[in-house]
Amino acid sequence: MPIVLFALTLLWPVVALAQNAGPFLEPYQSSAYGPGINSDATGRPFVWQPSPGNGPPDPSSDVRPDAYGPGVGMDQYGRAVEPACPQFQQSC
Repeated sequence: MPIVLFALTLLWPVVALAQNAGPFLEPYQSSAYGPGINSDATGRPFVWQPSPGNGPPDPSSDVRPDAYGPGVGMDQYGRAVEPACPQFQQSC
């Protein structure tokens, strides 16, 4: 039994990182490619998109990354926002 607990202790960080991994890597750079078009750690462009039903995106929004959990930020209105591909980019 102690061996099983030890093995689970070693694997727990790997599982936690895999669940939190999203398509965009931190740190984010705000408005790197123009107003509202941000950059992740690899230089890929992205925009902050409100969750469905929370209204249209605001390119001038001030976002606090990871405010509601890994990969889910909060804009100045308190809406949950997530990174998404810009309209000019077909896929991420």
